[in-house]
Amino acid sequence: ILSGLVGSEMCIRDRVHPVAAGRGGGAVPGLVGGGRVGHRNAMSPPQALVLQDLSLRYRGGDEVIAGITGAFEAGSLTAIIGPNGCGKTTLLRALAGQVQPSAGTLTRLYPVRRTAYLPQLAEAERAFPMTVFDFVALGAWQRTGWWRSLSGAPAREAHEALDAVGLGGKAACWIGELSGGQFQRMRFARLLLQDAPVVLLDEPLAAVDAQTSEDILCLVSQWHAAGKTVVAVLHDLQQVLRCFPQTLSLEHAAHGRIRWGATRELLQATVAAPHGSDLVRSIDSARRRSA
Repeated sequence: ILSGLVGSEMCIRDRVHPVAAGRGGGAVPGLVGGGRVGHRNAMSPPQALVLQDLSLRYRGGDEVIAGITGAFEAGSLTAIIGPNGCGKTTLLRALAGQVQPSAGTLTRLYPVRRTAYLPQLAEAERAFPMTVFDFVALGAWQRTGWWRSLSGAPAREAHEALDAVGLGGKAACWIGELSGGQFQRMRFARLLLQDAPVVLLDEPLAAVDAQTSEDILCLVSQWHAAGKTVVAVLHDLQQVLRCFPQTLSLEHAAHGRIRWGATRELLQATVAAPHGSDLVRSIDSARRRSA
C-alpha cells in the first residue's frame, strides 16, 4: 500500500497555509504533543477551529483524546485518520458542539449553529417516514423555523440542491425507497441547503458506490474552492492522499500526541515510523469493512 500511497496524485491543490499544531511554528508531519498554537502573522488566514490542550472522554468516562493542541484554518480541507477507537468521531462531535471538552478549550471563528455536521449513517434514519424533499428542506430550518412549510426561495434552493447531487427526479419519493448511494447524496443535498462555512463529515464515503464517492469528493472540492472549512473522517488512505491537502492522525491522541500536517509528508512519516505499517493496515481493514 505504501508504493500506492506515495505514487498517487492529489486532485485538490492546497491553497491555504499549513495548520498550526504542537509547539512552535506550523504543522509538522512527525509526532507532536500538546503545546501552544504556533506564531501567526498578519498574513495568516484566520483559524476556524482552535484546539488548546483539548481533552475528550467517552460517555463511559475513559479519556480518548488527551491534551492536544492545533488549529483548522478557515478554508482548509482536512482528513482525520486513525484506527478504530482512537477518537475520530468523538473529536468531530466536539467540533460540532455535541461533546464538551473534559479539559482545555475549543475556540470557534463561527458560532456552532453555523457548523454543518454529517454523522455516520444510521439505519433508523432511513426508516423515518419522510419524503426526499422534506428531508433536504430540514437544511433550511434555521432560516424558516421547524414548523413552517418551505416555499419561495428556500424551496427553490432545495430543488437546486437535489439537482446538484443527481436526485432532481426523486423529490417526492420516500427516503426509504432510495439506494444507499442515493441516500447519501440526499444527505449531502441537505448540507448544500445549510450553506455553512464549516462542514464536518463522519465517514461520508462508507458503503457507497464508486460513482457516488467520486461525486461526493467533487462536491467537497467545490466547497474547498469556495473557502469553506471541511473536516472529514476517512478510512481510505488513497482518497485521503488524492483529495485532502491536510491530514490529522489521531493514532496516539489518547497519549496527547498527534500527527498533523501536509498529507503526503504526514503519510510518508507515519508509514516510516515504528509500527507505522500497523496503522496503515488497521485503517485499510476498517475501510474494507465499511465498503
